[in-house]
Amino acid sequence: MAKIIKTGLSSKKFLFLSLGVLIILILIYFGISFYVATRLVAPYPKKITTSPTLISSNYENVTMQGFENIRLRGWLFHAPSDKLVIIIHGITQNRVNNDYYSILIAKELVVKGYNVLLYDSRAHGESEGSQITYGLKENQDILNVVTFAETKGFTPHHIGIIADSLGALSLLLASDHLQDVGALVVDSPPTHLVPVINHVIQVENNIPALFNPGIYFLMQTIYHVDVATINPIAHIKNIPNRKFLFLHAELDQTIPFSQSQELLQNSNPESKLILFPQGSHVETYKSDPERYRDNVFSFLAQELQ
Repeated sequence: MAKIIKTGLSSKKFLFLSLGVLIILILIYFGISFYVATRLVAPYPKKITTSPTLISSNYENVTMQGFENIRLRGWLFHAPSDKLVIIIHGITQNRVNNDYYSILIAKELVVKGYNVLLYDSRAHGESEGSQITYGLKENQDILNVVTFAETKGFTPHHIGIIADSLGALSLLLASDHLQDVGALVVDSPPTHLVPVINHVIQVENNIPALFNPGIYFLMQTIYHVDVATINPIAHIKNIPNRKFLFLHAELDQTIPFSQSQELLQNSNPESKLILFPQGSHVETYKSDPERYRDNVFSFLAQELQ
């Protein structure tokens, strides 16, 4: 009898021990998932220390009203024409956008006679915003920025937009509401967001894929970002008359160039994809400035007539 009681007590202790270990593992799992989810949407505020005079001395500081009344801040460079190019940066960057060489691109555009608008996306640089939403709200901000440009006297068909990475994703999400805008240049865009975030989590940050369900669940429930629903290619299919210029570097590991190829296949037949053999993610201008100029500047000149 004593032996039976002893065995029973041991089983009970084992049950409690197993339950305790399970609870600890669950806490660790969701703790790590919460940390990663929070980092994925965390803002990137940063004071702008680069002088706009590197582009042109003829500029003004502008504040625009974004979606949900947040304030977006940027620079508007003036040139003697009625044409405007808006440049939209990717994640963790700002209006200076060092990864994309936006300062050099903007300077060349101004020299060519284009007005240029650079701004900090929400939750980046000096713009307001409590979190990144991976295009869900950023695309609405783009529509507001275009409206702001109209108040400055620019008509939509004389406005061109160049956007890279997260900016490109946001631009594609807004594209079905930008039918009147003259030119859309989409650099390093994804077709679907999930594979991109998977790459960031697993490859760039070495976090096992088993945490993905917890990360995505918490991003959706706490931060209202449902990654699975962010699919730019669906918007491309809705606007068969919209012409795009796609750019992509062939060595891009974050967003493979095959995604731009898929977007091209589903877009207007007059759309083009220009590949850059030597560049990594968003390194189109950096890897081959001449190829970039030849294609982007000629596209703008043609579409903004």
